[in-house]
Parts: sequence; C-alpha cells; structure tokens
Amino acid sequence: MLFGVAAAGAAFGPLIGGWVTTYLSWRVAFGAEALIVLGVLLASGLITDAPAVVPRPRLDVVGVVLSVAGLGLFVFGILQTSTRGWNDPVVLLLIGAGVVVTGVFIWWVVRREASGEPALVHPSIFRHRTTSAGLPILSTQTFAQAGLLFLIPLFTQSVLGFDALQTGITLLPLSFGVLLTSTLTPSLGRKIYPKYIIQVGLVLLFVGGFILARSIETATEASDMALGLLIGGLAIGIIAGQLPNLILSGVEPDEASEASGLQGTAQNLGMALGTAVIGTVILSVSFSSMGSRVSESPTIPQDAKVQITSALESGLNEANRQEIDDAIAASAPEVQNEIDTAYHAAVLDGFQGAIIIGGIVALFGALLAFRLPKQKLPGDAGVEEVIRQTVRSPTIPAMQLEMDDLPRKTRL
Repeated sequence: MLFGVAAAGAAFGPLIGGWVTTYLSWRVAFGAEALIVLGVLLASGLITDAPAVVPRPRLDVVGVVLSVAGLGLFVFGILQTSTRGWNDPVVLLLIGAGVVVTGVFIWWVVRREASGEPALVHPSIFRHRTTSAGLPILSTQTFAQAGLLFLIPLFTQSVLGFDALQTGITLLPLSFGVLLTSTLTPSLGRKIYPKYIIQVGLVLLFVGGFILARSIETATEASDMALGLLIGGLAIGIIAGQLPNLILSGVEPDEASEASGLQGTAQNLGMALGTAVIGTVILSVSFSSMGSRVSESPTIPQDAKVQITSALESGLNEANRQEIDDAIAASAPEVQNEIDTAYHAAVLDGFQGAIIIGGIVALFGALLAFRLPKQKLPGDAGVEEVIRQTVRSPTIPAMQLEMDDLPRKTRL
C-alpha cells in the first residue's frame, strides 16, 4: 500500500510538474515542492514515534566515512566517463580508489562485528539468501528503471522537441503501469513463490525496453512510445510488489531495520549507476555510430570526414565543435544534408543502445533471482511483527518500508 501511494505520486508528479514548468515557471515548481516538504514536516508531529531505545546506540563514524567515500568515488568515476572516456587515467584512478576504499570498509565492518563493537553494517546479515541475492537484484531493477526515467525526458525534449508537459504525458503509461501492479500484485507472493514473480517482472522489463527501443526509431508522438513504457511500468510494479517484502521477511526480526536500510542503499546505488552508465552509453554509441556513418558516406568529402572523425575520437569540446560547425556551414547543401542525416541516425542509435543495455541488466537480475529461496511471503501477522521490530530496532536509525496489506491498527 505504501509503495502504491508513492507510485501514485510518480504517476501525476511529472504531469503536474510539467504543466507548472510549461505554463508558469520552473521556479514555481521548485517553490511548490519546498512548500510541500514544509507541510510534511509540520504534519510529522501527528505521527506517534516509537519508544526511545535504551541504551542509545553508538554510530560507527569510521564506517560511515569509508562507505560514503568508497561508493562516492566509484559513482563519481563512472560519471566522468561521459566526458573523459573509460580509458582516462583520472577515471581509472577514481573507480579504482572507490573499489579499494569499499574493500577497506568491508574489512572494517567485519572486524567490528567480530569484536562485538557497533558496526554500520553487520556482514552476518548476508547469510540470508534473501539479502545476499535480493539486494543485487534490487540494484539491477533500479538501474534499468533509472535508465528509462533518464532516457525518455532527454529523448522527448532533445530529439522530438517536446516541452515539459508533453514529456510528463509521455511518461504517464510508465507511471500508471507501476501504480497498477504495485497495488494489485503484492498479495500474490503469499500464493506463488515471489522469486518466480520477480523473474517474470525482470523479463518483462527487458521486453518493454526492447519494444521501446524499436518504437523510438519512428516515434513522433507520445502515443508511439506508450506500449513499451506501459510494459516497463507494469514490470517495475511487479518487482516492487514482491522484492522489498521478500528481503524483509527473510531476515531475523531484529535485523529487519538493517535490511531495510540496505534496501535503500541498493536502490540509490542502482539509480546512480543507471543514470551514469546510461548517459555514457548514449554518448559513446552515438559518437561511434556517427564516425562510422561519416566514414562510409560517398557524399561527404575526405577532408571533412577526417575532421569529423578525429573530433569524435578525441571527444567533442567547444573548440573543435566550432570548427566542425564552420566546416559544415561552408559545405555544399547535399553534404550538409548527409551530415545531418548521419547525426540524427547516430543519436537514435545511442538512445536505442542505452535502452537495450538497461534491458540486459534487467535480464542479468532475472538470472540472479535463481539464487532467491523458495519461500512465500508471510500473512498479516508475520508482516505486523516485521514492522514492529523494524521501527523499534536500533540497528539503523533511518529506514524505508515498502509493505503491503498492513493490518489497519498498524497504519499511521
């Protein structure tokens, strides 16, 4: 139910935000969000908090610093590939440093848990297959999901020329798909093994991406992309209706809050990597396709081919971009048309390649799901116990709950 409410916000948020941005101003949209947050903060006093934990838990400060530094360096290195490329020394240094620092973090928390000291993460929680397999699957789902949420607005506005409102309308099938299945399918996990439902959702996510990649080649209106986005949304809702609950139900009650916190980390990591990698794929595939099309063209002069391909290989910057623009402007009309055709075809190749990469990651998640245990979700009584232990456990102060069909007395 909680995820369904969040999905409803996702369904109408882009549409309302797009209308405000198009007909008023983006400043009004951000200002309205600030007012909403203020209202939530004021209303938070109406929520009855859990009793204070005695003694108060100590925070593993070193673990916090190591985890932030390790994951931050790794993701920042991935982000730099869009401008520097994968072979750049700075990129390799950042990614390598992130891996090393993350390794130090793992050593640190293992050592802390073995000595009985407070640890940011207790490695023993990964003895549960719902955690050790479920968290990577969650990251693959959010990776593919982030790719869609990043790709479609970029494509509709930069290629099709849509405004913010039209982009919000384009995303509605995705959002409604998430809303529909995230509210209607969670109870299936009590009758069917959730691992199979999750695998179906991940395969559907690939299918939706494949259909979407084919449709953008000739897309001119929002309806041209609706089928692929709807299937992708249905798939995301199916996964989200099962996987978070399966992860929480597979751990001990006193580990539930830590599992919930790890879910948030896996989701955020998948989102960050998805956005970074998908953006890099768009650029790299577009540049490669553009270079091939220009080199194979019988219309474009040889000197122009050399200039364009060398600029693409070195990475476009303001200086060589201006040189290319000047060279194209001085070319014959048929040469300009040929270059323009090659450019638009290369951009489509980039977007299609990025969508397919997201789908392949989803298929990889479906393979990982074979490691999930064959266990059904608990009934209302089991869910209530998990919620009680989660909100009162001192392991992780902040938590994220995505549960369905809670008994009425547990709802706030």
